[in-house]
Amino acid sequence: MIAEKPVRRRDPRRRIEEIAAATEKVIAEHGIEGVTHRLVAETAGVPLGATTYHFATKGDLITAALRRAVDRFAVHLDDWTARHADLDAERLPDALADVFVSCFDSRHGRQTVEFELYLAALRRPELRPLAEQYTELSVQALSHHTDPLTATATAAAMSGLTLRGLAGTGAPRREDVTRVLRRVLTPVPAGAGTAGYAPTPPGSPPTRPHPRRTDHAYRTALVTPEDVAEYALALPEATEHEPSRTMRLYKTGGKIFAVLTPATAARPDEVALKCDPALALHLREQYPAVRPGRYGSRHLWNTVILDGTVPDEEIADMIEHSWHRTVDQLPEADRDRLRELRPGRS
Repeated sequence: MIAEKPVRRRDPRRRIEEIAAATEKVIAEHGIEGVTHRLVAETAGVPLGATTYHFATKGDLITAALRRAVDRFAVHLDDWTARHADLDAERLPDALADVFVSCFDSRHGRQTVEFELYLAALRRPELRPLAEQYTELSVQALSHHTDPLTATATAAAMSGLTLRGLAGTGAPRREDVTRVLRRVLTPVPAGAGTAGYAPTPPGSPPTRPHPRRTDHAYRTALVTPEDVAEYALALPEATEHEPSRTMRLYKTGGKIFAVLTPATAARPDEVALKCDPALALHLREQYPAVRPGRYGSRHLWNTVILDGTVPDEEIADMIEHSWHRTVDQLPEADRDRLRELRPGRS
């Protein structure tokens, strides 16, 4: 009697894991759009039929890869939380900065894949419940060290900084990240000045626009939308327009030089201003609250967040600089007339 050869049974769970891991590798090398059943099968070293049997569509492969990434992220956070159980509020920004730095070192490739999978939810609604787990897991881990609202804000800041570093020309510096996280995690009393500057005494009049100073001995106070309006309307032939309840425009010669957007539940007050490209870059490096403009060209406009971190004299000077930039674009007769009313650099 001839003994029958034992039937080799394959573990379907192991095969599914192999295919999901291979999908991540394909995304790392070719991006989301490069995912195909054939390429995933080749990467996993399995027959093409195995990928189509377990994952009928390309979307199924991407969903499996995202689920795998979320599960791995949950394990990573559990491990981090256990190792930092005694972390106090003072050391938390530095510990989180260490996490940030690792995203651009040993975990750079994996971090890129995870963000690409996360952003795929923008156009693939079926991925959104999984994508939301990233935020929920982060907030849950941070809530061991702070209140839920601050944990939510910190998680959003970490995600934004990481995405900026991955998509930009270079990662933000560790010390800059630490400062941002410390600002998010440390309450700032209402009306208090930023460290290193004296707060505005109660009842003090707003500082008027004046030529740029270079000693940086500025007074820092929370500049309000009303202050911005007062600075802008003090300039020659400046007019205010309100096309909607969420936006105020300031013009001279019929052209916009400032866009004021009052605060909402999602974001603080901000003002967009024209700026010389070189000066715009310098201001963005000097002040985290000065960012590329959301209106017009990002190279020619800055958006200034009115959070009290940019000196009021600096903001007034930015508004006047924007006014001069706008005047330079007017017809010759109007340009010469306004320059006589307000001499200054362009």
